[in-house]
Amino acid sequence: PAHYLPFFQRKPIATGSTLHMCRTNNVLVPVTLFSEHNLRFDESRPFAGGTDSKLFRKAHALGVPLIYCDEAVVNEDVPAERLRLAWLSKRYFRIGLTMGEHIAFAGTLPKAIHTLKRSVAFLKYSLKSCLYLALLKKHKYLKSWLKGCQKLGEGLGPWGIKVDSYRKVQGE
Repeated sequence: PAHYLPFFQRKPIATGSTLHMCRTNNVLVPVTLFSEHNLRFDESRPFAGGTDSKLFRKAHALGVPLIYCDEAVVNEDVPAERLRLAWLSKRYFRIGLTMGEHIAFAGTLPKAIHTLKRSVAFLKYSLKSCLYLALLKKHKYLKSWLKGCQKLGEGLGPWGIKVDSYRKVQGE
């Protein structure tokens, strides 16, 4: 359905913008910096997803410049199976797990406090999504629900919860 398409599109970023975290699309990084810092994609869990953002977070922490290039057009076919709320919910949950794992390594908050804060945020977004659903505001409902899924993942990420989102191949 067309109302899911905005959740597969990125917000525009100006070319030359420096990023602190990114995915593999539209990013320019000098390859030599990866060999200099021994940076590699984590291949231990190839179906988990999020390995690109983990790699680029490490690169950023080491001072490697991450520069966005809007002119480097990337097109990706999105299989029809992914245009469903269930798949999007799992995707946002997985994104949250990756973010929560990163936050845990940063050590800015005790894990229990971090999880409690994210649990409250999950409840808030869940209630908002119910309200928007009752008011027939489809886009706001979806946005709130998916944000809630992400917050739930963020709360569980520090505890080592893992999913393999890409084990099943879609679109074949």
